[in-house]
Amino acid sequence: MRWLVLPIGVATAAALTIGLSACGSSNARSDAAAGRTTRRSPATTRAVTSQPFEGSGSARLLRDGPNAGTWTLDGTVVAAPLGRSTYHQSGTFTSLEHWTAKQTITGPNGDIVTADVVGGVISETPTVAKIKTTETITGGAGRFAGARGTTTTTGETSLMPNGDQVFAFQFSGSLATSS
Repeated sequence: MRWLVLPIGVATAAALTIGLSACGSSNARSDAAAGRTTRRSPATTRAVTSQPFEGSGSARLLRDGPNAGTWTLDGTVVAAPLGRSTYHQSGTFTSLEHWTAKQTITGPNGDIVTADVVGGVISETPTVAKIKTTETITGGAGRFAGARGTTTTTGETSLMPNGDQVFAFQFSGSLATSS
């Protein structure tokens, strides 16, 4: 029995050509055999667009009970690129210095940006608490379906004797969308 000995480069090209013939077009086979790479069609690639995501707003804190560890914030924000939007956050206190939440910002046309939030009080006096949070953008709807990014929020709340709290805050960061 005689063995056919081929140089490694020829054997590799032959294996690549055979492999491509099983799943590609004749152009892909001839390109591979000639050592050329093929480009993806525009339909298979998506452009990622990064843009600033920033704004300011206010929201009222509603606790689920006097000593409850869960709460919601509802209010409005003016956010670039959404415009005047509704703001909702619901979360759980681990401590005053640490909480986690889910956040939704809904634009006037129905576009939505969602985020996971981690933050807490960074300083307080008897009447004012300053906060800082980090938001990890997890998606959304409309123009922001599949969005990703991060923002940082700073703000403060006045501690009211009747238990009402309104947070004033500003945030900045960026988000990326695929188009």
